[in-house]
Amino acid sequence: MSIKKMNNGRYKVNVYMGASHSRFVAYTDTKEEAQILEQETKLQKLKGEFKQKKGEFTFNEIYEMWWQKKYIITKHHEQSTLDRTKSIFRLHILPYIGDTKIKHVSFDILEDLQILWAYGNEQKKIQPYANFKVCVSYTKQVMKYALLKGYISSNPYELLDMPVNETLKRKKEQKRRQKYYSRETVRKSLVLMNKEHGFQNYVLLALAYYLGASKGEIYPLVWADINFQKQIISFSHKLVKNKLNGRYERVEGMKNGYRFRDVPINDTIVNLLKDWKQKQAIELKQLGIKQTPQQFLFTYVNQKGIINQPLHTDWLNNKLNQLETKYGLPHIIPHGLRHTFVSDLLNQGIDGLIIKALVGHAETSNMIRDVYGHANEQSKVDTIKQLEEYRKANQGEAVTG
Repeated sequence: MSIKKMNNGRYKVNVYMGASHSRFVAYTDTKEEAQILEQETKLQKLKGEFKQKKGEFTFNEIYEMWWQKKYIITKHHEQSTLDRTKSIFRLHILPYIGDTKIKHVSFDILEDLQILWAYGNEQKKIQPYANFKVCVSYTKQVMKYALLKGYISSNPYELLDMPVNETLKRKKEQKRRQKYYSRETVRKSLVLMNKEHGFQNYVLLALAYYLGASKGEIYPLVWADINFQKQIISFSHKLVKNKLNGRYERVEGMKNGYRFRDVPINDTIVNLLKDWKQKQAIELKQLGIKQTPQQFLFTYVNQKGIINQPLHTDWLNNKLNQLETKYGLPHIIPHGLRHTFVSDLLNQGIDGLIIKALVGHAETSNMIRDVYGHANEQSKVDTIKQLEEYRKANQGEAVTG
């Protein structure tokens, strides 16, 4: 019987929903209400509109729940981060355990999986994944979510130790060191950039090197962000793709809150930007465009022939790769210029708090943006001047107007 009268006079509705689904249980005050509820529930059962038994959810289903109810709403993530996370699950995690029932994701399965990520499998032609720790982290988060929701009684991943692949570790360290570029390498790149790709790209490369700013911070810059009188650049915007027209648009916001900052610029950069502003105004006028405070510093003509568009994300990388191919320069990536900027400051013994305030960096600290704000503004100005003198003394000035 699906309906049973309780000792307290109420009616219990208990409908069997199938072997792999939770029973429907509810209570009513009258028998008539119980009968209606019973019929409605059986109709839902016929339509397939019922809850699956918690332990019968697959890892993939729990991942989808975690993504919608946890990952994308508890923290702000850039679209690039969301896309990258999706790819990690699609390529490295779900193919192995996506269809496994969450209650069957055991210690042994997870142990074998993280060993596969870390070391690969030569027989199956699976290569080690350099960022396997990211796979471990995301899988742990999904398993923890299943535990919190009551879909599993324990999280076997909490008992696992992280594997260490010394070969991968050495390769990553070597790659990290390769991200530091000598002043001579950068000087050559600047000279050749101006020669091969023009003054705009020369200025773009100079800003990446002299400010330690990322592409995502430089590409959205407009002239209103440059205060020539106070010698400051304000980083406060990002480029977001408009899904309707496919174009990138400037919107307020940064990857993280601590990225919002004003950065001092030295006389060399000020003069360089002034020169570029004048040259750009002339170029735009020839196209019938008036330069305004909201004009992007750096633009290009996209594949559809639309002029004056903010740079494509791979623009600077492509220009540097072309110089590498033609002139045999070391491989340079924009993020490596940021790494070089920080390394040069550390080599001078500059206080880490000031460095973080200059580059909007928090990878080595849990300090929030308010703490970063305690860095003395004059100290940041003095630091930029010290860096300029340091580089001049060691190699000579690479940037000229």
